[in-house]
Amino acid sequence: MIKKITAAFLCAALMLTTFTGCGFQKNNTASQTVNADDWPVTVNGVTISKKPAGVAAVSPNLADVVLSLGYDLQLKGKSKDCTQDSLSTLADITLDDAQQIKKQGATLVLTDRKPTEAQQNALDNAGVQVVMIPAASSRAQLETLYTAVGAAMEGKVTGTQRGKKAAQSAMLTIDSITRLVPKKNTVTTGVYLYDTNGGAATGDTLAGTLLTAAGITNVAGDSKGNKMDITALKRANPQLIFCPTGLKAQLAQADGYKDLQAVTNQKVYDNLDFEYSIVFHCY
Repeated sequence: MIKKITAAFLCAALMLTTFTGCGFQKNNTASQTVNADDWPVTVNGVTISKKPAGVAAVSPNLADVVLSLGYDLQLKGKSKDCTQDSLSTLADITLDDAQQIKKQGATLVLTDRKPTEAQQNALDNAGVQVVMIPAASSRAQLETLYTAVGAAMEGKVTGTQRGKKAAQSAMLTIDSITRLVPKKNTVTTGVYLYDTNGGAATGDTLAGTLLTAAGITNVAGDSKGNKMDITALKRANPQLIFCPTGLKAQLAQADGYKDLQAVTNQKVYDNLDFEYSIVFHCY
């Protein structure tokens, strides 16, 4: 019984910290300690001279990392595929919107895809820096991902240390879930969907890794960049679907999604249903 309760708790951590963006030290939205060695900092070839006045995230995976680090108040904009509830009031932007990004108060953009030459030039002219940070697909890359985001937002000492602690916490969660969730003889397929436009927790993301650690075969595991083709999703036809609050009703109406077995069998669990879904998919 104790083992089951512990596993359920860890699954709850999976749902709450990964898929709702409520994570590492959420209430501490930014470090209050200023280290003289924080700035300038160079992250993936980009040198940032001082703490950004504001940050825009054009990747749901990077937005999750920002939120888990507790830097949510620094976010000034996000791409439309960043569907986290806590970001709902932010303006939608793209890398093509250099002036809009500047207007929102962001001086730094975090992306997991390299900007085009035209996008880079427009952002440079607007005085907005861009740091490209690819998604993590291994333990070593997970720490690199977290420390890169932390350093870009809070400096090479304060931010890096915070990122390293968060990455270590995430890896401990993965290890604990893998160790404690009971092994099953049957395969349970599932996916975490961000929207009805192909957004999914793919295998190169922390969310996808945690889904697998919880004992579910992630049907988006072979896809990349938080995107899964609807044709591939229909072919995989997952037994379980997890999603942000509010998306459940949309899936029941959307072409390509409403006929999935998870939808027709009422096995779609949004963040409001997490307690029931934990028990369902862990045992």
